[in-house]
This record gives sequence, C-alpha cells and structure tokens, in this order.
Amino acid sequence: MYNPNSPVKYSIENYLAPAEMMENPQPLFNGYLDTFGPGKVVLDIASGEAVAATQLTLAFPDATIIGVDILYQTERRVFPNRAGLQLTHGDWRELTAIPSGSVDTILSCQGLTMWGLPIGATERTRGNDISEDDGFRIIKTLNRISKPGTVIRFDSIEKDTFLRANLGSNWNILPHEHIFIARREE
Repeated sequence: MYNPNSPVKYSIENYLAPAEMMENPQPLFNGYLDTFGPGKVVLDIASGEAVAATQLTLAFPDATIIGVDILYQTERRVFPNRAGLQLTHGDWRELTAIPSGSVDTILSCQGLTMWGLPIGATERTRGNDISEDDGFRIIKTLNRISKPGTVIRFDSIEKDTFLRANLGSNWNILPHEHIFIARREE
C-alpha cells in the first residue's frame, strides 16, 4: 500500500528514468514530452491505487491517463480525447472499456508482466496459473487497443520472454536488460 510518509517513495520518475536516460531514446520511447504530450493517450494496466497514474496526470495535465485495474469496482466508459485521469475496472485479457486503436502508450509497473502473463510449468506450480491462452488474449488486446507508433513499456522479469516470442512482427522490441519496450510499426 502507498504510504506518503514512507522513507522509500514510489515515483513514476523512478519507473520511467531508464527510458529517459537511455542514449537516443527517440526511436522507441519518444521521450517524456512526446509520450505524455497534449492529446496523447496513456494506458496504465494494473494501475492499483493509481499512484503512478495520478503522478502522471499531475505532471502532464494535457495528456489522457487511463488507469485500468481489476480491483476497481466499476467499468466506466473511457474518453480517449478527454485530458486528465480516468479510472476503470478491466480484465487485462479484454480491456473492453478501451476503444480499439486509441492508445499511444501502454505502461504496466509490476502488473502485467508479473501477474498477467504465462511462464513455464514450474512457475505454475508455484502459484502462477496464467494459461498461454490467456497470454494470447492479452497480446490480441494489446494489438487491438494500440495504433501505429504505440509504445509499450513494462517491467522486465522472466515472463517478458512470452511477450518477446509472441507479441508479433509488427512490433519493434528494444533489447534492454531491466525493462520491456516495444513500438508498434504498422
């Protein structure tokens, strides 16, 4: 749970810093200003208590920041052309509230790659019951909601190998050790 008095502060700047500090961030991440500029639509999958989404909205008020989490009580209609923060209930496999071809950037910090993607059978025995079918549904949804030029940026743990193998040839995946970054080309 987020505690504003904690000595360890969660910060969207900490999460995004590796992308901004990479040499030549323009080809795949586009830098902060283009990613969160006026009219841009940013989706935060598994936004939880919406700490990151709120910080992004405060830092970039002219962008549309959409937070989706299964813990939210109500699925609300999302308006991609309305700047500000919008939160809605949603299943990662479907994201029915998100219109097709509407998202410029898809983020997930300790969400989708940690809890929503399949990995090997040995991991399933340790509590991960995500099937490959669920993983393919997520990938289909990511392709549905994105438009050409969309950037995906996720935490990178061992499960990003599923994304790397199955996301599709229409995505340019940036090799990076600690984060997963891809840009839709078509």
